[in-house]
Amino acid sequence: MKLLLQSDWQADNMTDPVGQAIHQLRWKGVDSTLTAMTLEQLLTYTKLLKYKDYTPIGTVEFVKAFAERVGVKLPNPIHANELLKLEGRKYATVRKKDLPLPRKTYPVFVKPLKELKKFTGFVARSEKDFELYPDVDWSNTSLFLTGVLENIVSEWRCYVLNGKVFACVNYSGDPTCFPRTVDIDKMLYNYTNAPIAYSLDIAVCIDKKYSDNCVYTSFIEINDAFSLGYYGGDVELYTKMLDLRWKQIVSQK
Repeated sequence: MKLLLQSDWQADNMTDPVGQAIHQLRWKGVDSTLTAMTLEQLLTYTKLLKYKDYTPIGTVEFVKAFAERVGVKLPNPIHANELLKLEGRKYATVRKKDLPLPRKTYPVFVKPLKELKKFTGFVARSEKDFELYPDVDWSNTSLFLTGVLENIVSEWRCYVLNGKVFACVNYSGDPTCFPRTVDIDKMLYNYTNAPIAYSLDIAVCIDKKYSDNCVYTSFIEINDAFSLGYYGGDVELYTKMLDLRWKQIVSQK
């Protein structure tokens, strides 16, 4: 295993657990090589191609920069329409000719259609919410819109490798309000075009239409594993998912 770690502090939530995993793997006799550099160093290093068989570990900006330097095309953001259809949730693609959005569209969850991490997905309740991102040229940005989840109690990230969840970590809301395993399994089964490794973000919600406040699990989004923050779980499997997903992307170029 050959890994190129980003040494900027922004990547600590990835590189720290990977460093721990490498110590454990080396103790088990697994051969591994680590090299570290900052994003600025990566952008200016003239001999970067000698690391072309390494897996980059770092922020999206770091991985994108490495991919461009070594000639690897990163995949588009994952929208997993099949999981939205599974729940009967509306979604739409909006291009610049459709902007501004009609008032009846709001509230809506907004994320980039193709430009990876051009901005962080957010809930827009009116046109004014787009003003919170002054650096984004909305007239030249294609959007992917989905309906907004209401009455969220807790949010969870499931780390998936080879079709199996190896960690499910609470990152927002009530950590004692757990998602249903049967609902997670149903999402995994219906996500038929899945990469080898990804995260499945889900929400536990309350349906207030019923007197007993029925609890249900709903899909939020899929995050690709080539640049994925660590929230918890087995550090060795986390490192493995980053490495295997990068190798899959390289093999498909």
